[in-house]
Amino acid sequence: IMTKLFSVCAKKDGYSCNFFAVAVTVVENGEEIDRFEGKIPDSEVNDEWTTKVVLPQLSNMETTHNNSEALEEAFWEYWLYWKFNNDILPITHNGLMYESELFIKCVNRDINGRVLNKPNPLNEVGTILKLLGEDHNFLEPYMVKNNLEIPSSRSMLEKHPMYRAVTTAIVWEHAVNKLKLVK
Repeated sequence: IMTKLFSVCAKKDGYSCNFFAVAVTVVENGEEIDRFEGKIPDSEVNDEWTTKVVLPQLSNMETTHNNSEALEEAFWEYWLYWKFNNDILPITHNGLMYESELFIKCVNRDINGRVLNKPNPLNEVGTILKLLGEDHNFLEPYMVKNNLEIPSSRSMLEKHPMYRAVTTAIVWEHAVNKLKLVK
């Protein structure tokens, strides 16, 4: 597929509606051509598990926005740039509880002006993995099984949104090609 991938991962404050970190990698032919990383201050995150487990893995991520709304609006502008200037395919790992909600939240701020700019569809690599008979909940076992390189830099920790965006793009490209062979 010659389409550019727009791989997004969003992190929420527990099960609240507040997003505190968003990462996107834009990939073309297996190479990253652009990225977006946004984060609000750690002090704005209230969920105990998120504070103990997720935030420590994001310590290298710069605070870029003062609050969730500013972060979400910056993400929306980034999305619009890529949507209108490129042939892109928006993807996520399993986006029901997070990434789809991020898009819905952005659209709902101006539903009449934004509804036609939503991703349609927001594609999930988890669906492709399920079609292949693989575990759709985790990307790493698929990567190991298929000898795919797992990002290993210090910034690439399991709960880090850029790690998830990057691994989603890697698995998507491989799994889509594998699915084509199943025909």
